Amino acid sequence: MAGCCAALAAFLFEYDTPRIVLIRSRKVGLMNRAVQLLILAYVIGWVFVWEKGYQETDSVVSSVTTKAKGVTVTNTSTLGFRVWDVADYVIPAQEENSLFIMTNMIITMNQTQGFCPELPDKTTVCKSDANCVAGSSGTHSNGIATGRCVLFNGTVKTCEVAAWCPVEDDTHVPKPAFLKAAENFTLLVKNNIWYPKFNFSKRNILPNITTTYLKSCIYDAVTDPFCPIFRLGKIVERAGHSFQDMAIEGGIMGIQINWDCNLDRTSSLCLPRYSFRRLDTRDVDHNVSPGYNFRFWWLPVMLGVPWLIDPSLPSLPPLSHGLLPFGHISVCPLLRGHQSYGIRAHTNPVRAHLNSFCLQKPCFPTSISHSQVPGGYKSWVTCSTQESQSSGKDQGTRVRFATSLRQLNLS
Repeated sequence: MAGCCAALAAFLFEYDTPRIVLIRSRKVGLMNRAVQLLILAYVIGWVFVWEKGYQETDSVVSSVTTKAKGVTVTNTSTLGFRVWDVADYVIPAQEENSLFIMTNMIITMNQTQGFCPELPDKTTVCKSDANCVAGSSGTHSNGIATGRCVLFNGTVKTCEVAAWCPVEDDTHVPKPAFLKAAENFTLLVKNNIWYPKFNFSKRNILPNITTTYLKSCIYDAVTDPFCPIFRLGKIVERAGHSFQDMAIEGGIMGIQINWDCNLDRTSSLCLPRYSFRRLDTRDVDHNVSPGYNFRFWWLPVMLGVPWLIDPSLPSLPPLSHGLLPFGHISVCPLLRGHQSYGIRAHTNPVRAHLNSFCLQKPCFPTSISHSQVPGGYKSWVTCSTQESQSSGKDQGTRVRFATSLRQLNLS
């Protein structure tokens, strides 16, 4: 027992230290200090300063909304004198994740369903009915062949088709663009961000922006870098392209909103940065099927008659802009959110159907899907007074649009 107590006392009340050997050598001393400096530089410079390893991060939650403004006039032999405002060139008025602005169009007036000659090309030009196959329809056909060879003009015959007549001729795209004045239209972008872990929120309309300033400012990277109103021509120019060239056949533009926020500092330094790029690839040497477009069937309202808007069968010519916001925020213990946002493009062309029943009674159009239209009916509308289906002759104007403005939401 006494031996155990002696051993325990020796363990508790002893202190030992390693022997330190002092080596006086410049080479060994410099090597030692160099290793210490490298470790110190890595910990302070890389881990703390550059990577901010002591901070927490969070993903951004965000929303983007846009509002276009601008008015212009045209005077053509086809449409006559016409004023164009937002209600005319933003199609449709509201669209998820995108904004389409028309800048150019090919118009086919007064089309009706019937029989007419197809546009002449190497597959449709004929000399007799034997050259036309009834029921055939090629990839680029405007209708279904009837098997007859008919006159297209005084010298050329083509195969007859059952189609919307007259068929569309898109071989001549208007140059310059029909709405070339769209270069000076403006776009207000509202971007709201929120980092839920730190309950930090902000928007791109900064606290120091007044109503007076917002009514007069236009974004400029040097003079007005935080103005949320953009001129369409400037957006394309900042991406290195010509608006007037793009407006002819359409294109897709991206607006990137980058938030790089460090909440170790004051929130007033958390500011949006804008950049622009063209999203559709444009190769001058391989420019097959350029631009962005769709077809649109339009029946004007006449004599106060209501008409139905029914989204149907898009065929895509537009200019597009995308909003691609990115979030980066940091706080001590901080958050740094990195998130990129993809583009989802969709288009809702509009078809209008007129129902003769509604000429006698009040009618409030109701949207229906293409699959709900009964077979054999050329026109369809649902009236509020009673359910009614009526066949009639559709007549309207098909328009092919070129150029959209595409908004891509942050989510």
